[in-house]
Amino acid sequence: MIKVCRAAGLWSRPRREGRELTELFSNSDITRPSHLRCYILWWDEQIWSVKKTEEAAAKKRPKMSAAQLRVQKDLTELELPNTMTTHFPDPTDVLNFKLTITPDEGIYKGGVFNFSFVINPNYPHEPPKVRCLEKIYHPNLDLEGNVCLNILREDWKPVLNLSSVMIGLQYLFLEPNPDDPLNKEAAEDLRRNREAFVQNVKQSMRGGHVKGTTFDRVLK
Repeated sequence: MIKVCRAAGLWSRPRREGRELTELFSNSDITRPSHLRCYILWWDEQIWSVKKTEEAAAKKRPKMSAAQLRVQKDLTELELPNTMTTHFPDPTDVLNFKLTITPDEGIYKGGVFNFSFVINPNYPHEPPKVRCLEKIYHPNLDLEGNVCLNILREDWKPVLNLSSVMIGLQYLFLEPNPDDPLNKEAAEDLRRNREAFVQNVKQSMRGGHVKGTTFDRVLK
């Protein structure tokens, strides 16, 4: 059939492909059986070429892991308040991102706190690794940014999701827990004298010193 089309002047590679060949057929009498068969043959080849290109691209595209699929689901279902915002430095990497919390009430009101989330391949069977990027004065965060939150440790279950973790982090700023501390000194201050603790928090959020330690300024 290709030979017939070539003989008719309707098939000449590589000069007559794509737009040029389309214009040729549109200008020819496509109702003629020989021309119609040539057009169908050419069009089938175009479809086959597109399909092969798509298949090749699909093979090169990395497959999503179980962890990535679960994280995608968690992110789709997120309904965060306006005091929390997620940031993805690399939009193609859903396993590494940041969360910003800006409490609008409580002791830490007016602060801006950033957390890194690193999700390992075993998620959701293992919790995400979460760290505060600022040095802050808080009973449940140490000076390296490690977070003491029960669902990030022994109470983690695969049925929990990223929303559970984020809500838990925000709650720590509303109700610091001195009974499960990482910063034992801050926890002791909260237990003994809440007013003095509040003053220490305000001093630290301004980037000041508290008991010999300099904290990061986190005020808006």
